[in-house]
Formats: sequence, C-alpha cells, structure tokens
Amino acid sequence: MPDDAGNERQAVLDTVHAFLDTIPRKDVEGMRALLVPGGSIVRSRDGETICTPMMEFPDLMPARPGAREELFYRPTVLIDDDIAMVWTRYDFLVDGELHHWGTNIFSLLKRDGRWRLSAIADNGRTSPRPDGWETGD
Repeated sequence: MPDDAGNERQAVLDTVHAFLDTIPRKDVEGMRALLVPGGSIVRSRDGETICTPMMEFPDLMPARPGAREELFYRPTVLIDDDIAMVWTRYDFLVDGELHHWGTNIFSLLKRDGRWRLSAIADNGRTSPRPDGWETGD
C-alpha cells in the first residue's frame, strides 16, 4: 500500500525545490507558475522588513546581477488537507559565495491536485553562520 503521507510530503518538497530551481535560471514564468495569486513574500533583512506581492517577486530576478542559488537544510513539513508549511534553514549564494543565510517558511495551498506557494517568510542574515548550521547541531 502506498504511503500517502510520504507522497504528499514529497510533493510539497518537490514544489519548493521547483521554486528554488527557478532562481539560478532566472526563470520568471517558471517561478510565477508555482505561485498563488494574491500571496505575499515577507523578508526580514538585518532589521528591515521587505514585503512583496507574490506575483511581483519573479520580476525582480532578471535585474539582480550574479549567479544566484538557494540551498536548504533539514526541512520540517506539516500538512493538513489542502494546506502545507515547510520550515527550513537556508543559505543564499551569489556567484557561489554565501550572501546571506537564515530560515524560510513556505506556505503552500493545494488546488486542482497541485501544490503552489501562497506565502513565503524569511529572515536572512549576513553575520557569520553558527557552527553546525546545515546539520542543526
């Protein structure tokens, strides 16, 4: 018998991975296809709060210089029916170098059998990462 909970967990993580995979490609339309219209992105950067409507966020990518990539570690996934949340630590790289690090919270909504991102919150920091950041030690 298939593990439905495991399959849903993987589908949620696949959506987050697909979203993050659009970043290095600067794939505006690919990113937009993974978003729920009307959602929002709230970023905390060194004490400053930046709020962006979800559907405007992809348009920021092409203008930003450098090769960008986001890596995430030890995701916690919670699912209830048609909503899900992924809480994860991350590193954001520009041209292969650590630019900032922090924690992401991805909120997802399932519609027509597909998970889509409805909100993102993160708290990026530029200070040195603590030892064991990736492993949670």
